[in-house]
Amino acid sequence: MKVKPYLKDIYQFFRKQGAKPERALDLTRAELLSQHEGWQVIWEDDPNGWNYLGEIDPETVKEVLSARLVDADGVTLQSLAAIIDPDGKYECVVEAELAAEELEEMGLL
Repeated sequence: MKVKPYLKDIYQFFRKQGAKPERALDLTRAELLSQHEGWQVIWEDDPNGWNYLGEIDPETVKEVLSARLVDADGVTLQSLAAIIDPDGKYECVVEAELAAEELEEMGLL
């Protein structure tokens, strides 16, 4: 069976972000299954996240966010807080990780 180009692109994206082969495959599956299920990630400011900067200089931080994976009905399935200055690539990884975590809990990954 030949791998569809877009699946290969998603897999390679996660590999380039540092995921090991097996995890990149899980994240690719999670990405596709979450889209199929109509899940989405809601990004919000996280005012409490500023308390978790540790040794990071607050003057260098632009934003601290939280991410919530919600189902098609808006029910929160998974969440992550205190995400510091995420760029677009990191946001994609967080979104796939949240979906993978939910699918793992459901026994589907």
